[in-house]
Amino acid sequence: MKKEEYDVIIVGAGIGGLVSASYISKAGKKVLVLECSRHSGGCCASFEANGFQFDPFVHSLGSCRKGGRVSSFLSEFKLNGKLSIQRYNPSDIVISGEKQIRFWNTRKALLEELSANFPEEGIAIHNFLSFVSSSSEKVLLIRLQGLSLAELLDSYFKNSLLKSVLGVLILGNAGLPPSLVSAYFSVFVFRDFIFDGGYYVKGGIQEFANVIAENLNRMGADILFASEVSSVQNSDQIFDVTTVDGRSYRSQKVILNCSIYESNRILNTEREKIPCDIKPSLSAFTLYLGMDDKLAIDDNLLANVWYLPQPNLEKMYADISSGNFTSKNVYLLMYFSEFFRKKKNKTISIFVNAPYSEDLFGKNKDGQFINDILSKAEVVVPQLRKHIVFLKNFSPVGINKYIRSYMGATYGASPTVAQCYNRKVLQRLNSVPKLYFVGHWTTQGFGVPAVVDLARRKAGQILNEN
Repeated sequence: MKKEEYDVIIVGAGIGGLVSASYISKAGKKVLVLECSRHSGGCCASFEANGFQFDPFVHSLGSCRKGGRVSSFLSEFKLNGKLSIQRYNPSDIVISGEKQIRFWNTRKALLEELSANFPEEGIAIHNFLSFVSSSSEKVLLIRLQGLSLAELLDSYFKNSLLKSVLGVLILGNAGLPPSLVSAYFSVFVFRDFIFDGGYYVKGGIQEFANVIAENLNRMGADILFASEVSSVQNSDQIFDVTTVDGRSYRSQKVILNCSIYESNRILNTEREKIPCDIKPSLSAFTLYLGMDDKLAIDDNLLANVWYLPQPNLEKMYADISSGNFTSKNVYLLMYFSEFFRKKKNKTISIFVNAPYSEDLFGKNKDGQFINDILSKAEVVVPQLRKHIVFLKNFSPVGINKYIRSYMGATYGASPTVAQCYNRKVLQRLNSVPKLYFVGHWTTQGFGVPAVVDLARRKAGQILNEN
């Protein structure tokens, strides 16, 4: 039986797979996307339970300003009008002691806010915001390659609380403390999630993925769900891609939008496999709460609310990594549904980084974690428990099963200094002709804006090749 042939086959309908498929399909190529789950988007997924809707992983978008990496993609494919995107202002609030520090949407307002809270650092804050916002990617890579965020912050600031306020945003968005996380990657977190963040998709983040997938169908691409790939066989630069249920497809080019570990499972030769010493990021433990109509939330808190009980992020990371993530000293991130202002479908999600551990998590093991987290959350929202009508949690083990993320890794490859554009990994990723990798396991960035940008560049590379 003759195998159906495509110009490009893409394994994984996460955002990296969908975006690369979009550019390649737009060029008139025949594209097939194979996805093991029953929905597109990967981490950009939503679920409904008991009448409530939640975004379990990615809950908002960054880089949606004019010319931003996400908005530019949406504009190029004329998808802006198909999404309703609401921006919160401020995008983030950090609560620490008596301070509530708001990250406003404009650099001027943010400068005024930070300077009012840390007046002795006013000039340094201005210089830092200018460097982060205005430096070119080339300048950033030259200046920051090999540096940690701690080294970058220390070069500007003396106030330890200010450094912790900035650092906890990176800890929550990258899973690492300032001493370990790449300064280069951190700058793009500030750019894409803080300074240009807080964009919420009406209807949930799944709509973002669905709109891209629907446009792919209109362009003639094939997307097959519930189609787990079992092997990618490479013979004379022709790839045979076989699914678990026995279907087989053929192509000269293959893009893998899955974890390094999943890639190694399906690739057929040692030469194609990626070094497995790459370190996965931390995972997360998240509570999803459906609230009754009597709960009133101050409009001033409708943003990402970071509760920072103490400023020692290094100790905080040590507690999280060892499984003591419910310690009173560990931060929480709370975010409220886009529907809060409409007085219906009120939901609150409470997030904290966590290690992957089958022993730590499981049936009858989460109760104490939940109680500890809710007690801490009530510092921000008093009497929160009285208004909960639905509660569900996702542990790292659940994340691993839900989105096939190795070790429940929330950010893919851990964005350490050593794994920022890791040469060993990049050499192997580019060592097999006509085999390409996209996504947040490539050590070239993480988060939706970085994944979109990498997929665009990879598609351009493929289209420029013979």
